[in-house]
Amino acid sequence: MENKENKCPLKKSKALKHLRAALGAFLVFTLICGLLYTVSVTIFAGALFPHQANGSLIEVTLEDGSKRVYGSEFIGQSYLTLDSNKNYALVDENNNYYVTNSNGEYFMDENKNLALDSNEVTKLSSDSKPMVMFQAKYLIGRFNQGAPSNASPTTNSYKETIEARVKALKLIGYNDEYNERNGKNGIPDELVTESGSGLDPEISYDVAIYQAEMIASARGITRDRVIEIIDNHIKGRFLGIFGTKRVNVLMVNLELDGLI
Repeated sequence: MENKENKCPLKKSKALKHLRAALGAFLVFTLICGLLYTVSVTIFAGALFPHQANGSLIEVTLEDGSKRVYGSEFIGQSYLTLDSNKNYALVDENNNYYVTNSNGEYFMDENKNLALDSNEVTKLSSDSKPMVMFQAKYLIGRFNQGAPSNASPTTNSYKETIEARVKALKLIGYNDEYNERNGKNGIPDELVTESGSGLDPEISYDVAIYQAEMIASARGITRDRVIEIIDNHIKGRFLGIFGTKRVNVLMVNLELDGLI
């Protein structure tokens, strides 16, 4: 009994040593990995790559000398200007379709079909939210909702969503005749589907060129000029072999508007 009692203090002492060692290691690695490493990487990144470290923001100097940030090179977003041009259409969260009249108001007919004659349509209700917008004078990119989509392509709701987007694109001019003229059997999938990340800022070069004629017609410039602008923002294949040539949608649209 005496021997057992004498061993207890030794066991407690060893346990305390192990506990102190574990706590010490935890604090040291927390300091090194959680604080020193993070701070040093932030400082070096800011010093060596200031543009990238601050989000690769696209800042434009306007005519009055003020500066405006339009977005990031790596985050896809819509860039549209509402004006009196009828060549744009919307799809709301319930897959209803709308077009604009000359006053910039949105209309749809009684059967939820797009219509251009405001005398035969019902005005967009205030509780409907436009979710997707197409405009003929801008390059159209992927659908970016800020997160990947969990929608299954086999469901009816997904098919209805795609059909709504296709119909809206056809209404601004991407119809069968346009597709045939540009060597396509239909509207490319990239224009009516989300990317894997839900944030993709780019589309393939081929799909960008497909839109060149439409953009040129809407803006009253030549197709060659549109292609020239698209070519200014090409990104090549990763390591020269992976993926395909792609184009930054926001950068193209900013140059189309003469902002960069």
